[in-house]
Amino acid sequence: MQHVLRKPATFGRGFTNTLRVLAHVSQGMYAAEIARRLGIHRSTASRILKRLEKLGLVCCSVRSSVKVYEPTEKGLELLRSVSPGQKSRANVGGR
Repeated sequence: MQHVLRKPATFGRGFTNTLRVLAHVSQGMYAAEIARRLGIHRSTASRILKRLEKLGLVCCSVRSSVKVYEPTEKGLELLRSVSPGQKSRANVGGR
């Protein structure tokens, strides 16, 4: 987990957007919903989600031909290390 925090270049200039997307991923959310909530373009959200999935911070499954995302334990650990107040999946979705 520390290597992700030490190398924001892994995320490029969008490190803040990347953390915002990760914080808004809750069980069963899809890219368009995350983009709408954050006020970013759907393609931006999809690109960030793909990067987060590659890093093992979110997992993706297909339901009714739509990709849905949820944070992995590794993703939740990263969120807790950045925002110590985050304690459970229920807090991660920002609802």
